[in-house]
Amino acid sequence: MSELTRPPFTEDQLAAFVAVLETGSVTRAAESLHISQSTVTHHLKSFQQVLGVRLLEQVGRHVRPTDAGRELGVPARSALRALLDLSDAAHSLSNVEAGLIRVGASQTTVSHYLPSVLAEFLQGRARLTVQVVPGNTAQVCEMVASAELDLGLIEGAPTSTRVAEQRLVRDEGVMVAAEAHPLTRHKRLRRRDLLEARYLAREAGSGTEHLAEAMLGELYGEIPRIEVGQMDAVRAAANAGLGFAALPRLAVSHDVEAGSLIVLPIPPKSRWIRAIRRPSPAGPATEALWGLLRSRHWPNEDQQA
Repeated sequence: MSELTRPPFTEDQLAAFVAVLETGSVTRAAESLHISQSTVTHHLKSFQQVLGVRLLEQVGRHVRPTDAGRELGVPARSALRALLDLSDAAHSLSNVEAGLIRVGASQTTVSHYLPSVLAEFLQGRARLTVQVVPGNTAQVCEMVASAELDLGLIEGAPTSTRVAEQRLVRDEGVMVAAEAHPLTRHKRLRRRDLLEARYLAREAGSGTEHLAEAMLGELYGEIPRIEVGQMDAVRAAANAGLGFAALPRLAVSHDVEAGSLIVLPIPPKSRWIRAIRRPSPAGPATEALWGLLRSRHWPNEDQQA
């Protein structure tokens, strides 16, 4: 192991530099850090001296980074974030009722699975903060693996080998179209019917798109498409008659019951809603939420295999 050495600067110097980068002003940086302007100026001067480069320059009433300042701004922000994370982690290790938990959730899970979990988990934990970060399955996996998030809820198999998973409940994807769409007139859809239609796609990396590819097979890449992005936007576009879409049955149940969307005669595909985390031990609050996810009675868990 290489010998560890202390950095030549202090946390206060690092924080002052990042604050000036974020605010563009020594005055506003001082206000954000709750210290005097002279203290910020002192920290900046010392920070530049120990690094041996000029990081900032005065332009009128504002301060802007030099080329060196812009380049060092990225690792400086990361280093400060790591120090704050260390402080948060130390705090959460001592108290399951306080601190911050960062949870990533794909669009289906953030709308239909996570809210009821958090409502149960946060009862009696007024000092515990939960930050929910939306993203598709691939994004959430990467953020959990890289420690940007503590836990994640995703719509399919993890895309990273650096996370542990827990299957929670089965979810089903169906193909739907507006009641007046030409595809709804067929009891059996032929290849030609689908190629003459337009598919409403989510963004790449979405768990729903993996289901759509499985349902459509080789036609998935051949059908004309509109990439709409978010699940609610896809649902709205389908209701407007722009095309047909693959969506979770849970997300379109009310539309189907109302008759505004029709489930097409394409065999549905099921998938597991999963919770993911890093394999290493976490703080008490994170462990408590993970335990609740594993033990919770899910509304449709009778469908699980």
